[in-house]
Amino acid sequence: MLQQVSIPIRTECPPGACVCEREILLRDPDADLRPLRLTRAEEQRLLERIDVVGSY
Repeated sequence: MLQQVSIPIRTECPPGACVCEREILLRDPDADLRPLRLTRAEEQRLLERIDVVGSY
């Protein structure tokens, strides 16, 4: 059974797009869910910050 998560987590990626093993992490009650906290919006924000630092 999938665990209930109270934080926003990344939506499921299209098949073959990544290897985050989202479903496996959600099934394991002891799993570290931090990688799933990188939502698409957070990923975009992080990339923008990296771009700013890279052009500094």
